[in-house]
Amino acid sequence: MNQDQSNSQATMSAIADAADVSISTVSRVLAGGRGISSKTIDKVRKTAQQLGYRPKSSNIGRPQSKTRQKMLKLGLLHTFTGEYVPEHSIQVYLHQKFMIETWRTAHHHGHQLVIDYLDLEHPDQSPLLSPQAGIDGLILKGAVTQKALDLLPANLPAVILRLPMGMPCPYTSVNCNYHTGISRCVQYLHKLGHQRIAFFCFANQRFDNLDKISSYQQTLMSLGLEDNKYIAMPELKDYSDAESGCQWALEKWLSMDKAPTAIISSEGFCFEFDKLLKKRGLRIPEDISILDAVTGASRHDSLREHYTRLQMPASQMSQTAVEHLIRHIRHPQAPPQTVLMEMDFIEGDTTAPPPSI
Repeated sequence: MNQDQSNSQATMSAIADAADVSISTVSRVLAGGRGISSKTIDKVRKTAQQLGYRPKSSNIGRPQSKTRQKMLKLGLLHTFTGEYVPEHSIQVYLHQKFMIETWRTAHHHGHQLVIDYLDLEHPDQSPLLSPQAGIDGLILKGAVTQKALDLLPANLPAVILRLPMGMPCPYTSVNCNYHTGISRCVQYLHKLGHQRIAFFCFANQRFDNLDKISSYQQTLMSLGLEDNKYIAMPELKDYSDAESGCQWALEKWLSMDKAPTAIISSEGFCFEFDKLLKKRGLRIPEDISILDAVTGASRHDSLREHYTRLQMPASQMSQTAVEHLIRHIRHPQAPPQTVLMEMDFIEGDTTAPPPSI
């Protein structure tokens, strides 16, 4: 150890003793302070200045050529309405992916993430929207309605995750391209020979279904098929009613003179349809094909890797949302952007040509 290193180490030891912290804490503070509380950083730096710590590489008290960006406090707010149970998102693979990847990306950039839920019928109950929360920016997901957007504090940087298509929004939004995804599902089934293609979605839970339904209908019309006959949109309280909604849809379809030979489930509830069809003695895909249009929306996702499906790019969407939010915090004048990500189409063993009649 040379003389400069010896004097530096001794001084760091003196700083640690005077500030009542460890030498490693002093070293981390003098190296930038990442992961150290602001109170400890202030105490160590003041002690260092009082003791005259001035190594050649020190920049204490004056700007550095490469200033370490301050740690940001980011919020992730999941909005819902009515009798939706927030714990549902902990059980559902898609929501797990969004939360985990959002946290992972924020942490990778050295920032903090706080997660909360908000019932839009009781908008005063989320601490994230109060000034006391001290967040630097917010990612909004879930029931993204105009009411939800109106609740966002003025001048708070925000990014909207899964904004309904066509909804006016002054913020950057990150979504997947449902329109091309659903169209691809219909075209794929038609190429297999299906003429009677059913479509299932919630009437009151999914706020992006208008675009899905529009794509489904437009694609059927372009193929010369009936566009309304096989749509099923049950009114459901929440995802716990999924099986009853699927049961209602099947009873409607199978009672028709010409029942559908394929089902597209936009909510991802193919697992429920699978069970109910098998109870009726129907085989998949020999008697009826099932296509999962949004993998990730059900708690049963781990059980259906074999389904023909659209895969939502949840990881990439979460990463993009965090990175855009950081950009808006660092550069408040940056214009909002609309980011649309394509969904992966994965062919499984639940689709086949329709049965011969």
